[in-house]
Amino acid sequence: MSIQLVRIIFGVFFLICATEDLIRKRIHILFFIMMAVVAVADFGVNPEISLWMRAAGIAAGGIFIFLSRVTRGQIGMGDGILLMIIGGYLGILSFMEVVMYGFFLSALAGIILLCIKKMDKKRKMPLVPFLFAGFVLCQWIGG
Repeated sequence: MSIQLVRIIFGVFFLICATEDLIRKRIHILFFIMMAVVAVADFGVNPEISLWMRAAGIAAGGIFIFLSRVTRGQIGMGDGILLMIIGGYLGILSFMEVVMYGFFLSALAGIILLCIKKMDKKRKMPLVPFLFAGFVLCQWIGG
């Protein structure tokens, strides 16, 4: 299995998760499992990302699970689980890029929606579609 094929499969599952989060506001555990399987399969085909970089990415994603607990769900548990999987797949450096792009795009969308009065500040926005956009952006620019 080539790196490109694994990347496409992971991206498709990520897109499904983003769509589920946007429409249903929750993601089925099966998609997390499938993404994790693809991430583990990537260990064998992508020697460019060391085990330590992947472990650091998983740990960084784990921070979001901790934040989900501390903030009583302001950051969803599913977001944290997905971020751990992304961290294991991409490694810490690309993971940080995806998270930064995702948070930036989320903040930008929130500001725009607040300004045009389509949303108030109490409403929750799904995070996964913005993380997916960050992932696509990173893949596009070669991150």
